[in-house]
Amino acid sequence: MLILTFPLTVSAFVEDIINSNIILIGGMNVYMNEADWEEYYAASREYSDQFTQMDVLHIYKNGDGSDHVFLDELDEQSSVRGLAYYVFTLTDLINYNSSFTNILLIIILIFIVLALLVALMIISFSINSSIEAEYKNLGALKAIGIKNWQINIAYASTLA
Repeated sequence: MLILTFPLTVSAFVEDIINSNIILIGGMNVYMNEADWEEYYAASREYSDQFTQMDVLHIYKNGDGSDHVFLDELDEQSSVRGLAYYVFTLTDLINYNSSFTNILLIIILIFIVLALLVALMIISFSINSSIEAEYKNLGALKAIGIKNWQINIAYASTLA
């Protein structure tokens, strides 16, 4: 079996959210100059068993409105939606491409909440053990007439 290779020069990378989707995560768009494309296209016709053909049809709607209503109207007029293997709206593509970021954000938020809970438990334990250690002194302070809010201010100032 003949394996074809093509020397190509990469001139730029482009991140295009419209041309990416959940199926091609990690995939890259390749942009060729016309001469390279002609060579590649001729080889694809000559050695068609080594190439896969994929036809992509981009349809852009004018104006606002629901994407799904637009797709339903398009399907009624042309039946193109029934022939498609995948149909994505721009909103779908944005949601698919941002799903990893959203999952990562949720994991970070869970970690922050757990860290906050652990910090609150440590502070609570520290305050309780401090009060237990000073139990006799607190009784003496109350006996001489110091109010609870004054004691709270004194302990808060020592913890800060």
